[in-house]
Amino acid sequence: MAASTGKSFASRFGVHIAVLIFVAIWTVPTLGILVSSLRDKD
Repeated sequence: MAASTGKSFASRFGVHIAVLIFVAIWTVPTLGILVSSLRDKD
């Protein structure tokens, strides 16, 4: 039981890291578009 718990923890940790990387890659350009739309045109 302990071995399977360790495996699932490691796989969940990997999934969390992948999701965090995806969120960061998604958020940075979105924030850039938001900032550029709020800035003055000149």
